[in-house]
Amino acid sequence: MNPSYHILVSLGDGPKHGYAIMRDVATRTEGEIEILPGTLYSTIKRLIAERAIEECPAPDEQEGGFSDERRRYYRLTAIGRAAVLEETDRMAMLIRLARKKGFATSR
Repeated sequence: MNPSYHILVSLGDGPKHGYAIMRDVATRTEGEIEILPGTLYSTIKRLIAERAIEECPAPDEQEGGFSDERRRYYRLTAIGRAAVLEETDRMAMLIRLARKKGFATSR
């Protein structure tokens, strides 16, 4: 499991707070991947330092509405979006190579 990749993908459709990221990853992977809080927040800290994500106002706050001040929201940056695309392409290439060697079923 690569928690960075899953967090970046989770933020691909808009800003989320930490719990929403954990829930999105679990839902998208049908429970196969679970990111626990310790891993989530240490990875978020590193992704912020790498400028792949950034803190942002809550979506409701951006629209002038109410938001929960206790939660921190994060959004993908251009650097983060490029990292997701690069990693997705890399994994797709690995799958193609594995299929050529008979390690995966062809589609």
